[in-house]
Amino acid sequence: MHLIDRFAYANAISRLNPAYKAGFSFALLILCLVVNSLPFSAGVLILCLLATLGWAKLPLRPVLKLISIETAFLVSGVLGVAISASKLETPGAVRVAGLWLLLTPASITLALKIFLRALACAAALNFFAMTTPLTDLIALGKKLRLPALLIDLMSLTYRFIFTLWDCFERMTKAREARLGFKDMRTTFRSLGEIIASLFIESYRRSKHLELALEARLWEGNFMVLDEKYEKLAFPWQNKAGSPCERGQQ
Repeated sequence: MHLIDRFAYANAISRLNPAYKAGFSFALLILCLVVNSLPFSAGVLILCLLATLGWAKLPLRPVLKLISIETAFLVSGVLGVAISASKLETPGAVRVAGLWLLLTPASITLALKIFLRALACAAALNFFAMTTPLTDLIALGKKLRLPALLIDLMSLTYRFIFTLWDCFERMTKAREARLGFKDMRTTFRSLGEIIASLFIESYRRSKHLELALEARLWEGNFMVLDEKYEKLAFPWQNKAGSPCERGQQ
């Protein structure tokens, strides 16, 4: 989360209008869900990676690390599609631990289609998440006439994810210094105490935030100043312009 948040503010198109990035990402996402084709899903995946690396100019290693985590999760999910298990003997199946496991070309093809479609959709969302700051998401939500309550909940949730994660890391390090994870029994007890402490800490911070908002005459929704975004420019266009043109702007 920290990595994604840092890249959202430090990429080549961070000041681009978020509507362009949202349109690009969600158009590819919808097309992937509609078009059930291996070549199309692979093409969308490659296009999203090229846009992330070439257009947004994000480093290769973090992008590949994020994709590899999603790949491992998706592989574990599509294994159940590729391999069918039954208690009855099936021609061509292999008996493992009392079950008959069957792997067919049709199931492999289906699993590969699901895997590539899901990975391409994840790559499209990765591009949008890693190139769009939260303030731009809030501004875009207001332009789309989303409910103010939904936007405020999104802002608070995003804020508290990092706050509670920092608290969790500090609590975990404190437990490790006291040998709180030396065996399985101690680990479960430490995790229970950490979760209970996080609940109390989140409640305490929420009350402090409520008092701070009331002290600032909070009227029920968060106000965000409108930003001036850059216009969409193609690679062959001179984005910076000449020094004379920049002086006139």
